[in-house]
Amino acid sequence: MKLSINRKELVKALQQVKPFISTKPPLRDIPAFQQVLLETNVDQLTITGTNIDNSIKVMVPCVTPSDCAIDTVCVQHKEFLASIKALTGDTVELYVTGEPQNVMSIMTGSGGSLSGLSIPTFDIEEYPQVKFPSTSALYTAVTPNLMSALSRAVKFTAKERIRITLTGVYLELGAESATVTATDGHRLSTVKVPMFESASSSYILQTFPIIQAAKRKVSWNILTEPELISFSAPGIEIASKTIDGPYPDYKQVIPDNSELDKTCIVERATLLTANNAILPCANKITNQGIYDFSPSGLHMSANNLDNGMKAEQSIGGTYTGDKLRIGLNINYLNDILNSIDSELITWALTSPTSASLIWPTENADELYLIMPLRLHE
Repeated sequence: MKLSINRKELVKALQQVKPFISTKPPLRDIPAFQQVLLETNVDQLTITGTNIDNSIKVMVPCVTPSDCAIDTVCVQHKEFLASIKALTGDTVELYVTGEPQNVMSIMTGSGGSLSGLSIPTFDIEEYPQVKFPSTSALYTAVTPNLMSALSRAVKFTAKERIRITLTGVYLELGAESATVTATDGHRLSTVKVPMFESASSSYILQTFPIIQAAKRKVSWNILTEPELISFSAPGIEIASKTIDGPYPDYKQVIPDNSELDKTCIVERATLLTANNAILPCANKITNQGIYDFSPSGLHMSANNLDNGMKAEQSIGGTYTGDKLRIGLNINYLNDILNSIDSELITWALTSPTSASLIWPTENADELYLIMPLRLHE
């Protein structure tokens, strides 16, 4: 292997791969999973990293000699990144000498001001097999609205792995729309997004690739094969194993409109501010707030019996229906409010023991559900 490459672009690529290099046992203690695979082509260096379930490859332009064959080597990611960052200059030269040395030399500069260092390379046969969808995989263009919906859904997934399907985000692709759903059993988010050129299918996505894709402001495409999905964009691809289903029938827990006989329209920002004001006085385990709905508006309170702290807030709103008191986890409600980008929300309720629905007043395709907490009088 012999090539010239822009040092800053190489550092950027290695930093993008870094989250895919496991820092937790047991993979942290397996040398192959601390390595990256480097593959050269005529004018491109491809850097691959994996943690078994999720993989990434980043492509960086480079210059290779015309007589240099396509080559593949493995190096330790941490050592390689530290070495490139330690050097100065705009361009670095990478040379790999064969057996018995198996060493990569990294050089920068020219003439009498050359500087460099060397790091070991490793057997590519011991590198984990990494799979990305083929070029014939099903293809879906990811609109900004879909990427936003996927990113916002992550906070509604379950953190405990008791029900593994609930740790993922459920993506349903239809001919004209996509639906993104997530729930942890206490709250639920389901958002319908208009789509074009979408293939009808459904997948349970791990949250890790969504988080990584959302960090990068690029136009993604989704490529899918059985049990495999990837986010692909020029110069980068993130692949992930999907979670085995089936996903729970979440539609069964969403109350029918005929059951919701009470509604309140309120300013989202005002409600969020009031929630944050009473939250410090809520029980630290349940984070319970008490919400009293009446024609005069919405009154909320928190009372921590362990330390005697109390807080109350009242805000205006347009409420229809009989008076209602309901207990809710304030943090869960805040997660919903922070996910909505709208001035007004509509809050539909039925009883103190039933789920309530919240949506942006002007967009019923974005729906949130929250389960109540038991009231202790």
